[in-house]
Amino acid sequence: MEKKLQLLIFALVLVLGLAACGNDKGGDSANTTADSETETKTEEAGGADPNAKEDEAGEETADDAEAENNLQNDQTIGLSMDKFKDKFNEHAAAQGLDYKIEKFEWLDQEDGTQTATIELHDDLRINGLSTGEEDELKAILLEVEGFESRQTAFDIVNVIIKSVGNVADEDAKTIMNELGLKDPNEDGNDTETYVDHNGLKYLLINERSNYFEFGIANQNDPDLIAD
Repeated sequence: MEKKLQLLIFALVLVLGLAACGNDKGGDSANTTADSETETKTEEAGGADPNAKEDEAGEETADDAEAENNLQNDQTIGLSMDKFKDKFNEHAAAQGLDYKIEKFEWLDQEDGTQTATIELHDDLRINGLSTGEEDELKAILLEVEGFESRQTAFDIVNVIIKSVGNVADEDAKTIMNELGLKDPNEDGNDTETYVDHNGLKYLLINERSNYFEFGIANQNDPDLIAD
């Protein structure tokens, strides 16, 4: 098994920990964008023409397939932070989770990338790494620090997988099983595990009890080359 796949993830955590200030590019504008998109979807869903709905569904499927194909020759994960926020909130609500992403702040880095941290709770943190080009994400990292239940941690991992990978619930569960996140009543063994699926690499790092780090990046990202 590959070792030290967490190079990108740990670098991201280090940058976020040391950064003290930055430029707010998410804030109110991100919320305005999300609200506008939500209103548009609501209006479309209320239409009376079933053929229009079918056309929209077909368009969305085609867009998702195109995004998946692009991942094969890309170094990003195929969505922006705003899009991830919308999808995360949608899936979290569908699963009955009381967690929602609202505002986030981008921090510009010297290498041209950007980082953002979202505090879901005192012990639940989502970090994003962007290319700096139209907010395209290179990686998403979830840090679980032990106060929430292991079941809650599993549920959030499931939401993130579906939000980033655009996979069905069964596929999300399959990815989690392959990572070893099968039973929330069983402790982890502190190993590093990864799964490749449709152009993305899913990483589980230092997993034990309800302390672990989970990340998603492009499997072609050079920052993921192992020692």
